[in-house]
Amino acid sequence: MGVLAEQVFEKLLSVVVGASTPSAATVLAVYFLGLSLGGCCASFLLKRKVSPIAGYCIADDVTARDLQRREPQWTRAKGADTFCPFGPWITTSDEVPNPGDLGLRTWVNGELRQDSRTSDLIFGCQELVDFISQTNTLVPGDLILTGTPSGVGAAFDPPKFLQSGDVIRIEIERLGAIEHAVR
Repeated sequence: MGVLAEQVFEKLLSVVVGASTPSAATVLAVYFLGLSLGGCCASFLLKRKVSPIAGYCIADDVTARDLQRREPQWTRAKGADTFCPFGPWITTSDEVPNPGDLGLRTWVNGELRQDSRTSDLIFGCQELVDFISQTNTLVPGDLILTGTPSGVGAAFDPPKFLQSGDVIRIEIERLGAIEHAVR
């Protein structure tokens, strides 16, 4: 495996909420395929080629862009309470034979913002698990967010940041949909 140039950040338990829980205003939502782990995972276990991925879900990595621009460390920008709605359930890995090629669509207030596939992601699911487990022991219930294809609000000209009252809907093929409002 080559060098993985992925920025990794952690979210505290208080940021993970149900799929329909409103998130804070003046933020940017970034939409991810989530991996749920079903077994402990440290780098020595991965050498045995045992995948700890128990299943997949939809997760919304909400980010306070104002904090992200001001602070070099992203924990506060991505870690505010309610900043990781996910669901609607965890689909077991045996029900998702190819997580690397799922359709992903996102709407904000009914406007289609993303229409892509997980094959457009830079890093694959197992590659992320391998990388993170080099320094962190992953345990059952840990949730890893993969990254997002193009279409995030900051990339628009002018940027399209979320405002209070906006409604985000995310669908990933075989995994269902989540929808939540910004408060």
